[in-house]
Amino acid sequence: MNPGKIVVENPVQRKTGEDDSLGVGLENIRQRYSHLSGADVEIVNGPELFQIKLPLIYADHHR
Repeated sequence: MNPGKIVVENPVQRKTGEDDSLGVGLENIRQRYSHLSGADVEIVNGPELFQIKLPLIYADHHR
């Protein structure tokens, strides 16, 4: 359980082609969370499971 966070996870599916991800989407999420709340996004890229843990952003920013 991760209080104060939303956790999104998916099983890792390695790409078979030569196209690698540029990671632009993950960097975009990191920058937006940093700008909006100063909170860090946690990314866990394990051998079988990929997780991203997003801190909750409250409307009043005082929690």
